[in-house]
Amino acid sequence: MRSIYLNLERSRDRREWMEGQAKSLGTPLERLPAVDGAQLGSTHPVSPSALGCFLSHRSAWELAATGDDPYVAIFEDDIHLSPELPKFLQDACWIPTGTDLVHLGCATRLCEVTGKPIAALGRRLFRPVSDNASAEAYIISKECARQLHRDMVSIDREFDQILFNGGRPDLTILKLFPSLAMQDQFVDQPRFEALIHRERIPRPAKLRGFAKAKHEAARAARQVGAALGIARTKRVRVGFS
Repeated sequence: MRSIYLNLERSRDRREWMEGQAKSLGTPLERLPAVDGAQLGSTHPVSPSALGCFLSHRSAWELAATGDDPYVAIFEDDIHLSPELPKFLQDACWIPTGTDLVHLGCATRLCEVTGKPIAALGRRLFRPVSDNASAEAYIISKECARQLHRDMVSIDREFDQILFNGGRPDLTILKLFPSLAMQDQFVDQPRFEALIHRERIPRPAKLRGFAKAKHEAARAARQVGAALGIARTKRVRVGFS
């Protein structure tokens, strides 16, 4: 499977990091020069860095759409890769027919999913419903890459929120559990400074009284529903290994 990583010309430390991982894993990664948001104007709905990120992924989609591989893996350059990644990139036989995207990352602790899990080389695939943003690592089909490159020519918010967090219900998107990649900012000792800065969402206040009881009852109902196989959605721990 063709595998691409996006990297700014000025981010040589990240390039060395990704190529070092590729060498140690014995997995070839093709570098694609990323679009530098610092060189773009500030008249867009999103930040220059977010726009540059989107345009970089569009370039990768174009390569995937015009290439020969039925699936292409796309990575950002600030991720930690699993030792088991190579076997998932050898071929696409583990990806169910008709799948458009497989999300490989771990930006959230829990992800809301639906449906029964699908076995995938000792891991599980679920269909995510929410809490599944970020585009640090994913596999895209040739046809999906063609559609996205054609349809997504501009954005009014960060594109990963549109693509992976319920904004494209027309696509068949699966998520791998545990994940095969984790962004550097989520490890205990980050190596790099984040290039896209997002405002942190404040944690909600602790529930008390009736609100707490209602929340606990809803959680218990979800657990019972999941156990009986009648729940529409459930929250699954993502993990990274």
